[in-house]
Amino acid sequence: MENVSCFGASDGVIEIHIFPIGTAYFISWHTVIPDTNYIDSLFAGEYIYTIVDSNASTCPPIVDTIIIQEPDELIIQGSLAHVLCKGDNTGEIHLTITGGIAPYEYSID
Repeated sequence: MENVSCFGASDGVIEIHIFPIGTAYFISWHTVIPDTNYIDSLFAGEYIYTIVDSNASTCPPIVDTIIIQEPDELIIQGSLAHVLCKGDNTGEIHLTITGGIAPYEYSID
């Protein structure tokens, strides 16, 4: 499973591995997703699936939930203090950054 990389993105991934390999299993998702063990381009959210083996009459189905998460929305709050006199270096920029995924990189160009 891979969580979403950025707030609002749709790059989450779920891959289900079933063992032993070679045994016939059927995976059914409880949403509009093709029935497969690998799905991608997912938004954050809850994904419920059912696994049934080829001998469903003796083995009960397995129902489980996978939760794809996303980082909080990146929020930048800034304030500035203007230069007092032309040529001075008294100006300041103050930033408060929350959300996203730290560490943050800053650049003043």
